[in-house]
Amino acid sequence: MPNHMHGIIFIVGAPLVGALSVDPRMVGKDRAGTRPAPTTSLGNIVGLFKSISTHQYAINVNANNWTVFPSTLWQRNYYERIIRNEDELNRIRAYILNNPQQWDNDDNNPLRIFSPGET
Repeated sequence: MPNHMHGIIFIVGAPLVGALSVDPRMVGKDRAGTRPAPTTSLGNIVGLFKSISTHQYAINVNANNWTVFPSTLWQRNYYERIIRNEDELNRIRAYILNNPQQWDNDDNNPLRIFSPGET
């Protein structure tokens, strides 16, 4: 998508502290509990990615006359989801692969053509 990106990050060897269900009704339901999983490692990965890509973008603005981005390059935060099994991983992979096909209908697409009655 031109206005956002998706990715799957595998953090090998990361502890699963807090990622397991604590609600007895949710045992075996592949759902997160009320305590969030630690994101220190993921936060560092995302922060570093944003920093490096912003730096490279700035270099190319100056060296290769790329268009100056009118605002911040990245939003302040990010959305994360813990993928718990192979089926969920495959569904998310399919979503990511098919997501760009939705750009024509995206509310943030400046070239979107609205149908009569749509706002």
